[in-house]
Amino acid sequence: MQEFAIGNNSQGKINILVEDLPSRVAHLYLQKAYGENGERITFYPLTASSLAFAKGEDVIVSGRQGNPLFETTLSHLGVEKEPPLSEGAYRIKPVSNESNKLIVTGGDVAGLLYAIAHPEGVTELTQEGLRYTGGDIFESPAFPYRIYWTWDHSTNWNLDYTGQLDWGCNNEYCKPPEAFVDDYKRLVDHMVRSRANGVLIWGFLRDNHGGVSAGQEICRYAKDRGVKILPSVAASVDMEKSTNEEDADEPPGPTIWVGDPVNWKYEVKNTGDATLTNIEVIDSKRVTVACPKDTLEPGETMICTAEGIAIEGEYVTRQRQQGSLMDTLSRI
Repeated sequence: MQEFAIGNNSQGKINILVEDLPSRVAHLYLQKAYGENGERITFYPLTASSLAFAKGEDVIVSGRQGNPLFETTLSHLGVEKEPPLSEGAYRIKPVSNESNKLIVTGGDVAGLLYAIAHPEGVTELTQEGLRYTGGDIFESPAFPYRIYWTWDHSTNWNLDYTGQLDWGCNNEYCKPPEAFVDDYKRLVDHMVRSRANGVLIWGFLRDNHGGVSAGQEICRYAKDRGVKILPSVAASVDMEKSTNEEDADEPPGPTIWVGDPVNWKYEVKNTGDATLTNIEVIDSKRVTVACPKDTLEPGETMICTAEGIAIEGEYVTRQRQQGSLMDTLSRI
């Protein structure tokens, strides 16, 4: 393409109008991408007061499609409205009319950050400003979900910590508590560069690496960068059924006279590391099973019961328990 450049302003810096995302992540990524850690950049927030400044100056404008201020700014600069962008998609477009503008548009937070990170290899800082050789760039992910699968104990992005593991599953977490947040923040930064948008974390909630508060911090950091956290905690239940106080796992089981009462007990234990709610025990013989409550904490046990009348013939039954994880993560 014909050479395109964003000239310096009167202070010898590059003008950038940028949407003010949470934690100022767009500013941080722009500093890395365009300006020697920000020393060559003059940032202007994407606000109504910026519109008068933008006209007539060379400028980089970055924001999310659909943001009213971003759309208004583009209209003010005489830039035509683009077709809708999907999640994770972005466009980088050089525009020349009264002045030069480099328009950096993301379909969402992730798309905007992908766009900001893209110019490596197609931009060059010069004494006069920023030289751009990328042309009109459009990128859209081929897959809606681009997910990493991890265990907390084997995710090592800061190699200075002791207690690192690089093998196995469901291991103990041996690193210092602060390593959990540090490692996953670094992983999230890598995912933005790699355009991945989700990370599944086995062992997400453990007291020895910060519990809920550490999970909240990782979720906040990832959300600000367009990365989804998929918490994985081990949910498992063990159940033992007895008939008239006898554990009858193998035939022939207890002998009961026809017409006599039958009492069943179902010992239900939460053997996982997550609280279970909405627990219900269902017996294949359609007897009504009563439980004292519907929530079990990790390691907790309860006894459910049912009653019936013996009939002739061998009695074989199957039972199952169903429930859901406590909505702990909805508060994160």
